[in-house]
Amino acid sequence: MRKPINKWAIAFWVAASAYVLGVAEPVFEVFRDHSFDLGILFALLYGAFRQSIFATGMLAGLGILIELVDQIRWDALHRKL
Repeated sequence: MRKPINKWAIAFWVAASAYVLGVAEPVFEVFRDHSFDLGILFALLYGAFRQSIFATGMLAGLGILIELVDQIRWDALHRKL
């Protein structure tokens, strides 16, 4: 039997994705406005990257950690002797 993916891990991965999209939203607004300067675009991309890299990595890392611990638990419960 195959182990299902932990729902909490999925929730953390979805939260990390939503955070990236929320931070990158001002960058998308620049693309919607057809009069943008390339320097402003790079500044917005750099700002969005700087703001989101720590929080996104933390949320995704927590999801991975939860999945790894759940895999250890699953293996311990379903070990064949």
